[in-house]
Amino acid sequence: MEHGVIQDPKQTYGDIGNLDVLCRCRSTKHPPYDKVNPGDTIYIQRKGGPIEVKYTVSSAISTPYQEIEEIRELCKASTLYNAVEYWRAQQGRRYGTVVWLTDPKHIAPPVERKVAKGNANDWIVLDKKEKRWQWPRL
Repeated sequence: MEHGVIQDPKQTYGDIGNLDVLCRCRSTKHPPYDKVNPGDTIYIQRKGGPIEVKYTVSSAISTPYQEIEEIRELCKASTLYNAVEYWRAQQGRRYGTVVWLTDPKHIAPPVERKVAKGNANDWIVLDKKEKRWQWPRL
């Protein structure tokens, strides 16, 4: 499966072209919860910018949690682990997905994409034709 991820510069804890892990914490079981698997492709776009890089998922874990520290521990060997502001912003949420990335491929030149009105999601599972048209095959 393919995924489109829009990284907000305020929440990016590293260079999007050199990430080792992505983490999404939610109040509900909203994607990517239970929607991402090893071997999937993830396209990364900086919010308001073009698609710049794609990764392959090496492993993924979706799990409910009581304390944010439970999800943070899953990221222990990553660059995200010490991103204090990121973890502070995740307080009060109950469902987390940690996605380990491999094989970054920089897209040169970066590719602009069509944006559907009202689509402000930061993680889009490209499982339907209506979603797929927004993300060019790279």
